[in-house]
Amino acid sequence: MKLKTMVLSSVILFSGGCASLDRPAENEFASLPVIQFGNSVPTDGKYILHFPHGVPIDTPVTFGGNLFTADDAKVLTVTPKDDIYVYQEWVSYDRKNWHQADKTMKADLQLKLPGYYHPKAGYLDLRLDRKE
Repeated sequence: MKLKTMVLSSVILFSGGCASLDRPAENEFASLPVIQFGNSVPTDGKYILHFPHGVPIDTPVTFGGNLFTADDAKVLTVTPKDDIYVYQEWVSYDRKNWHQADKTMKADLQLKLPGYYHPKAGYLDLRLDRKE
């Protein structure tokens, strides 16, 4: 199997889908409830998602299919080194300065599968970096 590499144009965790790219007004950011990641979110969909500094984020990863005798799953844990606030595709590190996610963060996802062109162990590598 050939090398499969994807560079994401927006951050996976913070993808806004079909949300508008128009920047919300400052008072809209200030009026939204802040919900810590892992807690229930409001049903109206209007909230700021907070990934607190120092609080681990568990991410389940699975690998399987009918080519294998059994699937395998692991939980990978990462911990933000700064507070991260997310509203749709907008990101802030201080709840005051908001930027489009793709302007303040970079996501890079690489997947290499073992096969003829890569006759050794495959890998999955995801990097999320803050743009300076």
